[in-house]
Amino acid sequence: MWIAAGAAAAVLLAVAGYVVWQSLQNPANANLATADRIKKEVARLYELPTNEEPSVAQLQDPQSVQHQEFYQKAQKDDYILIYPKAQLALIYRDSSKKLINVDNVKIDSK
Repeated sequence: MWIAAGAAAAVLLAVAGYVVWQSLQNPANANLATADRIKKEVARLYELPTNEEPSVAQLQDPQSVQHQEFYQKAQKDDYILIYPKAQLALIYRDSSKKLINVDNVKIDSK
């Protein structure tokens, strides 16, 4: 009887450990944590809107957007934060902890 209870407890602990490990390995959780960290770092440099959450993306191919003036100084791995309601866009360079560009944007909802 005790052996069966011990085995069941061991299986339960193993499953719980696996679930926790999987949640820590989930890229979506890592992305949310990174976005939150970036938003907090940018908030130390610039007064951000408090009534909305930004879209946060990491720039992988700066050459694809270099023709747009906003991205002229952008580099690979810079973060783009966009606040649609506030019509605000920012480029943040995590490696130097600096804002690279801030501009108003018009988001077309159509």
